[in-house]
Amino acid sequence: MKPIVEAIKPNIGASIKYAHYTIDNGCNSVGWHIHPELELVYIKNGSKKIHIGTTETTYTNGLLILVGGHIPHEDFSNYDYPNNTETVIQFDAAFAKEQIISFPEFKAISKMLLSLQSALLYSDATHAIVAPYFKAMLGQDSAERLLSLLSIFNILSKAEPQKILSPFEASAKTNLRNVKQLELIFNHVNKHYQQPISNAEMGQLLGMSPNSFCRFFKKMTAQNFKKFLNTYRLKKANELLLQQPISVKEAMCQTGFNSPSYFSKEFKKQFGYSPTKIP
Repeated sequence: MKPIVEAIKPNIGASIKYAHYTIDNGCNSVGWHIHPELELVYIKNGSKKIHIGTTETTYTNGLLILVGGHIPHEDFSNYDYPNNTETVIQFDAAFAKEQIISFPEFKAISKMLLSLQSALLYSDATHAIVAPYFKAMLGQDSAERLLSLLSIFNILSKAEPQKILSPFEASAKTNLRNVKQLELIFNHVNKHYQQPISNAEMGQLLGMSPNSFCRFFKKMTAQNFKKFLNTYRLKKANELLLQQPISVKEAMCQTGFNSPSYFSKEFKKQFGYSPTKIP
């Protein structure tokens, strides 16, 4: 996988970064990315297959997910419905370590945040309970928004996650050096996916032989690099076809493919429909 290291700064005069997106004002896609901050994402409706580290899952009726820091992941946005909204809240671990933990009333919240080393996917029922808090945030000032966030955290600290998504293979050593190497890989793919990318090129980037790179990538992501790159390019092509007035040939060429028959076959295998029949 390949994460861009996303730079995150809190909103001015606030402890957190809050962002609200709509179909017309969507979150800019950065592909695979990674950041030290924790992240809470609420999506009103729609469905999408998402990737957290080595784990793949699909949400079908909106999304509520809490992601730990230093965990590579893809964008969560979908474009299924014109009334869809997305709220993204990001905050430093110090927010839990130095601020929330100072209040004994928030013991369960601080425990949840400080122990988070994976991604917690919550049920439709929990999604519905917290929905009013996210809706209210849109018109709130920074103090009111923080209180709403604490209310959401309180609910999540008592709720059982529907799924716990592990970011890495159990056998993988997730030390800082390995995370930095993944960052390099993700950043390179995000920038150069339109061009040919070989195992030898990636190995040179990491100071490894091609075979060593392949073993490292498979160990950390549970898939080979060729499959990862192919899937990444197909998703980019699908995004282009969904969001822009563009031909199939243009989408194919802009995402690193050069064989129309191969592109069409792999596209249909990935999404279940032909690139000429985008829903």
